[in-house]
Amino acid sequence: MNKKIVLSVNDIQKSFPGTKALKDVSIELFSGEAHAVVGENGAGKSTLMNIISGVYQADSGSILLNDQEIMLKNPSDAQKAGIGIVHQELALCPHLTVAENVFIGRLPKKNGVIDKKKLQNKTQEILAPFGASIHPGDAVAELSVAKQQIVEIAKVLALECKVIIFDEPTSSLNESEAQRLMQLISTIKKQGIGIFYISHKLSEIFHMCDRITVMRNGNVIETRNVDEINADYIVTKMVGKELDNLYPQKGEHIEKEREIFEARNYTCLPKFKNVSFSVKKGEIVGLCGLVGAGRTEVTRAICGLDKKVSGEVFLEGKAVHIKNHKNSLDHGICYLSEDRKLDGLFVEMNLEENMIAPELERVSKRGLVNHKIARMQLQEYKEKLGIKYSFPEQKMSSLSGGNQQKIMIAKLLVLNPKLIIMDEPTRGIDVGAKSEIHGMLRRLCDAGIGIVVISSEMPEIVGICDRVVIMHEGEVVGELEGENVTQENIIARLTESGKLREAKNG
Repeated sequence: MNKKIVLSVNDIQKSFPGTKALKDVSIELFSGEAHAVVGENGAGKSTLMNIISGVYQADSGSILLNDQEIMLKNPSDAQKAGIGIVHQELALCPHLTVAENVFIGRLPKKNGVIDKKKLQNKTQEILAPFGASIHPGDAVAELSVAKQQIVEIAKVLALECKVIIFDEPTSSLNESEAQRLMQLISTIKKQGIGIFYISHKLSEIFHMCDRITVMRNGNVIETRNVDEINADYIVTKMVGKELDNLYPQKGEHIEKEREIFEARNYTCLPKFKNVSFSVKKGEIVGLCGLVGAGRTEVTRAICGLDKKVSGEVFLEGKAVHIKNHKNSLDHGICYLSEDRKLDGLFVEMNLEENMIAPELERVSKRGLVNHKIARMQLQEYKEKLGIKYSFPEQKMSSLSGGNQQKIMIAKLLVLNPKLIIMDEPTRGIDVGAKSEIHGMLRRLCDAGIGIVVISSEMPEIVGICDRVVIMHEGEVVGELEGENVTQENIIARLTESGKLREAKNG
């Protein structure tokens, strides 16, 4: 690796009202290096990257690019200096072409008219190293998420950046798409570009990063070469203590003879067909499968969020008819969405308003909210779930991902559910918060609630689930329980299903 320092951040300090976010932070980035920056939510990594990309201005300290001090008053200054950022949430114009997105605001012109030939050629030149079947004239709306991610990266490369920040770039990608992105980043590194990589997925970091910096409480704790350490070491440095178990002991209070929930022959072609599974009282059941298996689709149908053509639901042995989501909630079946910002929270409203949203009728009289009840309720779940916040009027958007997820769970618990279906319950949150939520799920089970978990992280499925229902292309193809719930067994079942499907189609 080329040891030339492309970016140097020196003694950066940054404070917000009531919080010192960064305390004398220093970090160096080499040319052609992928440098991971990790830490729990609130550690300061996002604030640091926002300063490097010009979104925030530091209170003190300096930033040097190729040994020259630069002043970044806004993101435009950062882009002009050669610092780009690929955000977690893509910022593309779907109805424009790939080329128009890549050079948006900087379209090449000739005699005052857009030079379409030059635009096409320059875009193709930037896309060429990626080896993807993307054409400059393609409409972005018609591309897969993975290909849109390539367009987002191409936008940054078109700025001729010396430094690129990747912020949780695989959060919306499946496993194969994430692997493709890893290859793209390797290509970018070979061009001598320095990369800061922000991710909660340690497996990705150990796969593709050269060095790693751990942050905690606004401080840089340590920078090490990735090949010198392991995941346990990083987790200990992130949280400031050893986590005895990322996953709690599996259920000892499962009532094996008491089935709390059963779905029978749920069908909505072509999404899913004859899906049947059950949940016992106090049990965590995982729905496992590759992208496109139909896990989310069938659970949304069960909860009345999407339509189903046929199928039955039984609660404690009695058939119930779910026509819509309100029916589902009335029967005690709750759904935790995989996208908390889109389906689960009002991010620009405060905590109290979010908390009472599911039960306004109970806490209101003649159209007026009883704030005393609302605050007592918020305080109750703050203590029960370990939610960290400063005051009830605090905006939801100011909370860390882990605390936002706890608020979402608290909103469901006030409805006294019998069954909670959780889609990607720990997506986008740090390892410490994941451990807390895993423990919380087990406590809910011990209290008699049944839980269904959908997760794209197989170690999570294996670590917390008492039983796993395996789906492939919209159908249940197997079930594992107890000690048989292993990654090897799940992969074997999926592989067998794929081969059988190929044989039938062949």
